[in-house]
This record gives sequence, C-alpha cells and structure tokens, in this order.
Amino acid sequence: MVFIARLAALVCLALALTVGAVGVCVAAGPYGGTVRDLGMDPQTGNPLWSATNRGLFRFSDNKWVREKGLGTTPLDAVLDTGERIFVAVEHKGLFFSDSMGLTWEPMTQGLQSRYGHPVDDINQIAIDPRYPTILYLATAGKGLFVSRNGGLTWEIMDAGLEKFNNAAKHVLTVLPPDGV
Repeated sequence: MVFIARLAALVCLALALTVGAVGVCVAAGPYGGTVRDLGMDPQTGNPLWSATNRGLFRFSDNKWVREKGLGTTPLDAVLDTGERIFVAVEHKGLFFSDSMGLTWEPMTQGLQSRYGHPVDDINQIAIDPRYPTILYLATAGKGLFVSRNGGLTWEIMDAGLEKFNNAAKHVLTVLPPDGV
C-alpha cells in the first residue's frame, strides 16, 4: 500500500506541475473505472497509459481517451517499452501490441507454471531501468517470470520461493534494484 500511495502522490505532483499550479492537484481521469496501473512514457517519464477495470486509456491532448482495440476489457497492468505495449488482461494473461494499441496478440511463450498451468492472472509488469530488454511479470499464484529479450520469450524465476506454498508465489510487484 505504501508503494501505491507514493505512486499516487507522484502522479498528483506531476499533474499539478503539468498544469502549472504547484501544490494543487486536479482530477485527471480516466473516469468510470478503477485505475489499476499507470504506464509511463519511456521517453518523458509522464503517465501515458492507464489500465483500468473498464479498459485501456491513453493520455493524449491533456485528456484520457479509451483505446478501442481492447474495448472495456478489464486490465490489471500496462507497460510501454517504447517498442511494444504489454497489458495484463484480467484472468486471460499477457497481451502485446506493436501498433500503439490498434491490434493485440496473446503472449504465451514460456508463460506456464512449473506444473504446466497457464499464467492468466498477472499483477504487475516491470522493466529493468538499466537493461530495457529485461522485463518481469509478477503473478497471482504462479511466481515471478523474466524475459531477457524484450518480452519475446519468458522463463519462470521461482528459485527460493516455497515449493508448495502458493502464497509465496503470489508476487504483487517488482521493485527497481535501488528500491523505491
């Protein structure tokens, strides 16, 4: 919860600075749904994508606009690498777009648990700030996954997690190497 509170404060500060009113935080939408994750613009570090329980929104022309490619599909996470956009679709797994959100494809290569179960509940997608081709997935009950090639293939990273305890494999987020 501390991480989410810090993220909300940073977004509020960024929006206040963007509108030029230091110390004033204004609602910036998107309205009508719960924002579950923000995807930052890899070039500017500003919010660009919003994964909500009512679809994917893009921040454009100082307002949030729903991306039509996914409709109102509930999303849990979003990541923009600058080359590809990834979204975690609620109970359906990881999808990617190479067309700025116009079309989406499922990403399944290597996304199975040790027991062969598909990864369908993803809590967080993260990028290594030092090596942008290294991506991480935090999952609900299936452990942690890593891609070393920008998301083309994935492998499980569960060494050290308890073998038969699903709670130990319920990873909520991945922190950068230097902490928060």
